[in-house]
Amino acid sequence: MWLCRESDDLVARRACLTAVVRTVLDLGVVRLSLESAQHQDARDRRTIAAVVGKAADFGYDHFRSSEEPLLWAADALAWCFGAGGEWRRRVEPFVDEVFHLDAP
Repeated sequence: MWLCRESDDLVARRACLTAVVRTVLDLGVVRLSLESAQHQDARDRRTIAAVVGKAADFGYDHFRSSEEPLLWAADALAWCFGAGGEWRRRVEPFVDEVFHLDAP
């Protein structure tokens, strides 16, 4: 899980997406599914391109949350973790590692 304490959502999303893409590339992942934030998708594409470059064999898709059920699980986990307290305690067994990011 990646956390960024940044009040600007655009900056925080870019920082998290950059970290996620670097991590999955290191793990050998070749395809990533992202929840679409229609106003943000073009920025996401630029962020991913900056990390991946032209040589990497890496693909990604933006989906509306209703199109990809696995996004529901990620949303629920992130919500519970962010809510703290009892909610966080219940999902902590499913969170292997938490990366705290500073926005550039």
